[in-house]
Amino acid sequence: MKTTTRRDLLLSTAAALSAAFVTTGCSGAAVRPKTAETDVPSAGRFPHVRFGLVLEKFVSEDGLVDYAALAKDTDAIGNLDAYLAEVARISPKRQPHLFPTEPDAVVYWLNAHNAAALSGVLAAKRPATVNGAFDGTTYLFGKDVLTLSGVRSLVRKTYRDCRHHLALVAARRGGPALFRAPYAAATLDAELDVAARLFLSKESHARQGKDAHEALLHPLVLEHRADFEREMPSTVSGDERLIVSVNRFRPADRKLSGNRVTALPADLRLNDVANR
Repeated sequence: MKTTTRRDLLLSTAAALSAAFVTTGCSGAAVRPKTAETDVPSAGRFPHVRFGLVLEKFVSEDGLVDYAALAKDTDAIGNLDAYLAEVARISPKRQPHLFPTEPDAVVYWLNAHNAAALSGVLAAKRPATVNGAFDGTTYLFGKDVLTLSGVRSLVRKTYRDCRHHLALVAARRGGPALFRAPYAAATLDAELDVAARLFLSKESHARQGKDAHEALLHPLVLEHRADFEREMPSTVSGDERLIVSVNRFRPADRKLSGNRVTALPADLRLNDVANR
């Protein structure tokens, strides 16, 4: 996919498995893709375009997924399956020489996680909510068996960028939204900024409380507050430190104020277009 097309899709989003053996999506289940079709790709050329074909067709401009249509599209399932087959065989952990830069590695984990989440939803027969629906489902990432939460933990411990939490899409309606194109190493920093600004600009994710002393924040931000606070000046402390950090990603006329934070409720419905 050309860079200009990727940017158009990204801006559109901001503005507004098969031959695989698949078990049910209950706790402890496993999703395994078919055998990969190709040899090890050249360094820096992991085939994220396969995943992109699925995203472009089935992700809406507001970041939701038409799972019903995806489940019926054999070509799309083939692309998702082929992509996950490469994910299962290759990873920055197992073949670091194929991911020469940190953005190459981060992009692998972001896209691989989000593609696995799609397959998990399909394997679980599109559950109404994802509160534990496939928490125990395992996937292969470079022959390592991991759950989605395991991937998120690996990313957090290895790369330490708070924006990653807002790019890892775990299929929750109230969580980060999918873009209509995969993340790309060459434009990763700008894309992560868009993801963070999109997430934290929503009233359901961050807003002023009943008075100027309280800010209401999404549980995802509170869960990873140390990562959000890490880059803040040491002169700011307590809950105010987290609020100042969040304000980096909010419009100038919508900055939050306060010295205490309260958790907002999380929408655990599936990120399906039917759940708008």
